[in-house]
Amino acid sequence: MNVAVIDLLTQTPFYDRYLAEAIARRVDQFCLYASDFHREPGYFNDAAFKRSTGGTDIISRYPIRARRVRQVVRVAEYTLNWLILLAKFRRQRPDVVHIQWLPMLNEKVTVENFALSCLRRMGIPIVYTVHDYLPHDTGTRHHAVFSRLYASVDHLVVHTATDYRRLIENSGVPEEKVSLIAQGPVFYEQTNVTRAEARKTLGLDEKDVVLLMMGLIRPYKGIEGAIEALARVAQERPETSLKLIVAGSVFDRQYFQQLQALAEKLGVAALVRWITDYIPSHQVGLYHAAVDVVLFPYHNISQSAAFLTAGGLGKCTLATPVGGLGELIVDGENGVQIESADPAAVTAGLRRCLDLTPEQREAMGRALRDRIQAECGWETIGQQTVDLYRQVIQHKRAPASS
Repeated sequence: MNVAVIDLLTQTPFYDRYLAEAIARRVDQFCLYASDFHREPGYFNDAAFKRSTGGTDIISRYPIRARRVRQVVRVAEYTLNWLILLAKFRRQRPDVVHIQWLPMLNEKVTVENFALSCLRRMGIPIVYTVHDYLPHDTGTRHHAVFSRLYASVDHLVVHTATDYRRLIENSGVPEEKVSLIAQGPVFYEQTNVTRAEARKTLGLDEKDVVLLMMGLIRPYKGIEGAIEALARVAQERPETSLKLIVAGSVFDRQYFQQLQALAEKLGVAALVRWITDYIPSHQVGLYHAAVDVVLFPYHNISQSAAFLTAGGLGKCTLATPVGGLGELIVDGENGVQIESADPAAVTAGLRRCLDLTPEQREAMGRALRDRIQAECGWETIGQQTVDLYRQVIQHKRAPASS
């Protein structure tokens, strides 16, 4: 079997790598078509699978500081790589193409629409992973575009039962066209650093109760609610030394400034540590080892790589019951589940976390880690994905052979 997995802009480099490694050893030929990860050049160099950019990789090799210029070059390079890739597939046809992301899909005629049309004309089975049912923080305005996408490919992979139901009920996708395959944790191997070592490295006091929110700083993650909850609990419990680390790239500068202003207004600016510099992948485990609770008061989500990472590293988590978060947490057993991202609900959940002993928090973290390992293991994901490819290929060929 010859498999092509495509994420040309490398939207999810860590997921791509773990998935590729799980698939590559189960098929005859495999290639991940993705640019180098610009945040960590050479990230894929020691990977045990073949990777190709498709054609060019200017953005990764030559960082461009001017944002507008970088965007123009990025779109041009992305378009060119798709065209080169389509030409390659005409010469050497893969048995299946598995697309991870189509980040520029819209109502207009784009290279992505063109690429899908070409792949269909070539008769190549197309599998598409629905990482997010709809793009984050966009409401429903892209529903029509993505519903057409979901109807146009041969098969869809979703990571949660929530998205399985959404596709069938809201987009009219037939059940036989959707497969539920879990998303696995990344960096779960990084468990060799102690809490004391991590705190010393990061300059955190041993007596502090440290909370963490890690990932892109975006509205859907409920950071406002976490800051308000921090302010309320800090006022209620002055004897407790609280710290909140918000670590992630700034997606929207204005939104980030609003968050900082909120912390100032509520008098907790000194309790919030903003880390907006990129955290290298090898330091993810370090940050988790240093903290007591990882917060996920999300307004909405399909599945969260940050949540799976925290759980895979055995951390106590506080989360809303949205998407995959609600499907994995059993309140009081392997985490603290709150009813919503409303500040009052986050505050109540944070109180519960602080009322737990360190040993109880560790026990919850271990229980979540055990469940994630049992239900979201990469070996299982790899085998299920390859089995799906066989089914899709067989179904695609069936009409021609009848």
